Amino acid sequence: MMKILSATALAAGLAFVAFADASAWERKARFTSPRGTTLFEASGACAGGTCTRSATRTTAKGRSFAREGTRSCSNGACSVSRTFTGAHGQTFTRESSITR
Repeated sequence: MMKILSATALAAGLAFVAFADASAWERKARFTSPRGTTLFEASGACAGGTCTRSATRTTAKGRSFAREGTRSCSNGACSVSRTFTGAHGQTFTRESSITR
């Protein structure tokens, strides 16, 4: 039940973020359940065809998960880079490109 509630709340928060001001934004949320409080912080900005976003989730047990991303578009081609960092410091990066 907690996972479903957290996923729903996170999805609602991210949907709100998607409609935020395109130049710069910041969001903070706190979710409380019988297991404790989870904190979520996200920020981003867009300028000159490049948008950046970073988000951090900290669980009640103090574990942090981070995600950072950059998207650059020019002349119908976009490149995307995302870096994920897990609770134990493991990191992986995903890069892709899209052509319209």
